Amino acid sequence: MFRGLVFSPIAGFLLAGLLMLLLKQLVKIPALYRAPEGKTPPPWPIRALLVLTCTGVSFSHGSNDGQKGMGLIMLILIGTVPTAYALNGAVSGG
Repeated sequence: MFRGLVFSPIAGFLLAGLLMLLLKQLVKIPALYRAPEGKTPPPWPIRALLVLTCTGVSFSHGSNDGQKGMGLIMLILIGTVPTAYALNGAVSGG
C-alpha cells in the first residue's frame, strides 16, 4: 500500500547519484564540483542550472493550485450545505 512512498525517494536518490557520477565523467570542469570560496559566486553553468530547476519546480508546484482550491471549496460546500438544510425548518423533506 505504501510502497510508492517508500521506494520513490530511494529511486530518486539513486538516479540523482547516478546522474551526478555520469555528468562528473562527461563534464571535465573542476570548478563545477567545488564549493565557492568566500563570497565568490558559483560558476555560471551552476547558476543557470539553479535558475532553470528552481523555475521548473515553482511552475510545476503552482500549476495544481487551482485543483487544491476547488477541492477546498468542495469540502466546504459538502460540509456546510447539508447543515443548512438540516437546520432550516422552512425546507420540507419531500
